[in-house]
Amino acid sequence: MRYLLLILKRSFLMTIILQLIFYINAWFIKGSVDQIDFFVSKEHLFFSLKIWLSLFVLFLLIYYLGNNKY
Repeated sequence: MRYLLLILKRSFLMTIILQLIFYINAWFIKGSVDQIDFFVSKEHLFFSLKIWLSLFVLFLLIYYLGNNKY
């Protein structure tokens, strides 16, 4: 259970870091970013959820393939 919480925390933090990268990229492309539209957009929220789930599954696979040495 402890490892599951660790995996959950790490995947969430990686998702936050990726969101920051997307925000900076959008700012460089447009020059300014409407923060409410950026973070409340339905497409962006679904994309963030997909990223988080894929990172969660990736970290779970790394944990189980690495002989439980995380």
